[in-house]
Amino acid sequence: REIPQAIGAKQYERAKELQDAAFSYMLLSGIAAAVVIWILSISLFKDPALRWGTRVIGFLVLLTQLYNLVLTLLRARKQFTTLGKIIVFNTIFVFLFALIGAYFWNVIGYTVGLVIATAVSFILGTRWGGFQFSVSFNGTQIRKLIVIGLPMVLASFLLRTLLNMDSIMIGKMLGAQSLGFYTVGLMAVQQLAAFPRFFNVALFPHVQEKFGETKKAAELRSMI
Repeated sequence: REIPQAIGAKQYERAKELQDAAFSYMLLSGIAAAVVIWILSISLFKDPALRWGTRVIGFLVLLTQLYNLVLTLLRARKQFTTLGKIIVFNTIFVFLFALIGAYFWNVIGYTVGLVIATAVSFILGTRWGGFQFSVSFNGTQIRKLIVIGLPMVLASFLLRTLLNMDSIMIGKMLGAQSLGFYTVGLMAVQQLAAFPRFFNVALFPHVQEKFGETKKAAELRSMI
């Protein structure tokens, strides 16, 4: 929200500070969540495959946070062409790495494939978007981000864990073939459910940038 407003106000240094603060916050919160998931996997699961699959999900949560940050920054900077490419490539990477991993190594292969797909997508998004992240512990900016984003981050952690837990159980109980069919169907349903949000993706950064430029809510009426 604040990055497009800063860009609209021609405050490019502040936009970079917000970007670095967001990266640092996502990095720290992702590491904390990964550690918690790793610890919980020891007490919750006795089966080695489920235990290690859950531990890999901890790394997936961290990488997903960073990947989602890149997507958010691409939207904020209205780099929609790059955004579309990253989303398409991420879908292809998930299909290739996760399903191939599930076929050869079952649950562990599936979760490791998701980690690889997300990591590659994050690296490509960073390069194609022209982002240069720096770790910045700006107390004021991070506190503001925590107040705004902590509830959403916690919900995202829980959602990501729950969404991947069913895949782990299916791979363990029904096998790689059933997991493959389930993953393809799930991806199709998720894309259809996300379709209404595509309009918001394009409209929101324009609205925020315009507001940052004029600081007048009345100027936004022509865009709504």
